[in-house]
Amino acid sequence: MGSYRDDADGAAITLNSDGTGTYVMANPTQADIHDQLTWKKEKNNYIINLNDSNYDTPIDARLNEDNLSLVGNDEWPNQSFKRVHGDFDVDNFLKEQHAKNNSSTTKDTHSKESSTHARAALKKWASDHHKDTSKIDNLKATTDLSEPDEGWAFVDDNGTEYAIVRNGKVYPRPVIDGDTSSN
Repeated sequence: MGSYRDDADGAAITLNSDGTGTYVMANPTQADIHDQLTWKKEKNNYIINLNDSNYDTPIDARLNEDNLSLVGNDEWPNQSFKRVHGDFDVDNFLKEQHAKNNSSTTKDTHSKESSTHARAALKKWASDHHKDTSKIDNLKATTDLSEPDEGWAFVDDNGTEYAIVRNGKVYPRPVIDGDTSSN
C-alpha cells in the first residue's frame, strides 16, 4: 500500500502489504502518538483498526491515486494524507515535524494538530451524551480565548460557542443542549 503524510496535522500513516501498519502524529505538548494498526480492504474502501485504547471504532479510509483520506466518525476527525514516494522513516518524519513546530512563531502551527484531537474529544463526548455529532465537523476551532492555554473553543459561523475542550476534557455550553440552529 505505501506511506502517506499529512504535514498540516503532523501525522503519517504506513500501510504494509500484510495488513499491518503504523500511525504517528507529532505532539508538541505531550508524547507523540505512535500506534500500530491493522487494515483490510472492503469493496473500494479500507477499514483501519488502531491498536489504541482511546480509539476503538474502525476508521474508514479511501484511496484516490496519491491521496488517502481517513473519514471521520464519532471518535476520529477527517484527515487527508499524500503518498510518499521512495523511502519513508516515521521517526525522521516526527523529528521534522517537531523541528518545524519549534522554529515556527505562529500560534496556528502549534495548535493545528491539537485541534484535531480536541475535535475528536468533542465528537466522542457528544456521542457518549447522545448529542447531535453531525454539526461538529462544521464548527470552527479557535484559540481566541482570554487565556492562551485555556484550550480550543468550537464556534459556529455566527460565533456561537458550542464547547471548550482543554486537555481532552469537554466543557459544553448551554447551546449544545438546546441547539435550535438550522445548519
